Amino acid sequence: MQNKTPPSAPELERAVVGAIVMGSVNVDEILGITHPDHFRDAEARRAFLQIIEEHDNDNPIDAAVLSNKTGLSWLNDVSDASSRPEYHADIISEYALRRTIGSEGSKIQGMAYDLSTSIYDTLDFISRLGSTSKSNSDSNVTNAWEVLQNPDEEGDQLKMGIDELDKGLFEYNGF
Repeated sequence: MQNKTPPSAPELERAVVGAIVMGSVNVDEILGITHPDHFRDAEARRAFLQIIEEHDNDNPIDAAVLSNKTGLSWLNDVSDASSRPEYHADIISEYALRRTIGSEGSKIQGMAYDLSTSIYDTLDFISRLGSTSKSNSDSNVTNAWEVLQNPDEEGDQLKMGIDELDKGLFEYNGF
């Protein structure tokens, strides 16, 4: 089994925070894409949480105030702010979902192989993993349950995808 490092992009997390601080993106736009728990970098997460608190209290997003409240001096120099904050927030969200899938993969495999577990409970668990990202609400994600109820080309593609996931999990776990 290969040792894989969970994906993260602390420089992008800080760049998105910097873009918010510089006012080049609206906080609500970023909140529509990613959430504080998607941030793996503890300092960027702390800054993002403080930004949300300031925003929720209708306070201006000010670098000096944020730096003072969080103790993070790098907030005073956000020259590395993202020029594409929405795109970078999307990457942050994707990486968080990949980490979740990676950490929950063995649980999915266990549920899939445990015949006492309903396959529908397993599918429900998998679909809830997707709700950790914005993709569940605004992309073309198809409900797995509906596809399985109405097998057609999409159902065949889903089965192939599940088979590929199963094969990948099997190999990842060293079997």
